[in-house]
Amino acid sequence: MAEASRFPEVARDYYRRAPERTISALADCFQHLAGRGLLRIDDPLLAASHFAWLILAIPMDHAMFHGYGGTRPAADLERLADEGVRVFLAAYR
Repeated sequence: MAEASRFPEVARDYYRRAPERTISALADCFQHLAGRGLLRIDDPLLAASHFAWLILAIPMDHAMFHGYGGTRPAADLERLADEGVRVFLAAYR
């Protein structure tokens, strides 16, 4: 991310292959679940972005601003993921 302005084509390619692809796959899944009446979603791409950031924001911010000198305990990551899912479902179920 720090070098995206120096290597914009690499940054765009990475974004297309990783985050954009993941968000698109989540959006497809959420649209399918909405079609089955399991979720209330008007904008699947927005819902997918909400979901991703609910799960990733805390550990990613921690890694970016505290360095990579260690990993968070698996139990902590699992708790963060569970809480992200809980919040997502509170909004979209």
